[in-house]
Amino acid sequence: MENLKIKYFGLHLTKKNYLKVYFFYLSMNILGLTYFSIYPLDPNSFPAVKYIARNIHFLFLINLIYTIIEGQFFWNKFTKKQLETIEKLKLDLEEKNNDILSSIRYARRIQASLLPTDKYIDKILSGNKTIPMTRLRTKNTETNT
Repeated sequence: MENLKIKYFGLHLTKKNYLKVYFFYLSMNILGLTYFSIYPLDPNSFPAVKYIARNIHFLFLINLIYTIIEGQFFWNKFTKKQLETIEKLKLDLEEKNNDILSSIRYARRIQASLLPTDKYIDKILSGNKTIPMTRLRTKNTETNT
């Protein structure tokens, strides 16, 4: 998941790098909005500055809203890519699990064919009432006797 990248204006960014860029844009918008609220532009300097000076707050708010919407769009891209990766890993895991289970079933069938059946073992043991039992020796019993 760490290597998951999306294309963001020609750059292939990881989630961490994208968050850095996103918060940089967001902070620049908020900083610009705050700065021009405290220090307004002088409308007498250039003719184009009059228009900008009157609408600077509006322009920064539009840019801030655009940045938030764009951030949600690209965050959604990350989420979709993560979901695709997780689904792919899940399918691979299910396939491996099925292979292992089929291998276990096959081994069980082989063992069942090689070993005698339970009925046969019961028949042999029930016919022979005396089963020799040997006494296990331990160190304590050897030293005591």
